[in-house]
Amino acid sequence: MKLKPVALAIGAAVAFAIIWSLCSAFVVLAPGSADAIFAAMMHADMPMMRVTLDGFLIGLVGWALGAGVTALALALCYNALAGDRTKA
Repeated sequence: MKLKPVALAIGAAVAFAIIWSLCSAFVVLAPGSADAIFAAMMHADMPMMRVTLDGFLIGLVGWALGAGVTALALALCYNALAGDRTKA
């Protein structure tokens, strides 16, 4: 089975954009809880996080592009390593 690199890249980019948006909304709506969860997950005590429009947009684009490029590379590597399985 071959992966479709561009489709996987777009899917990953969209998924990460949605996750980033939900996470940002959580930080805006429940900053205390978000801070506590972040501190526990990252083993770091950060001051209260604030979401700015610039920070949100930079993170949204950065994570979406990063996920898309990573998924594209993953699919290309997988396809190259998997080879043609139809030959017997």
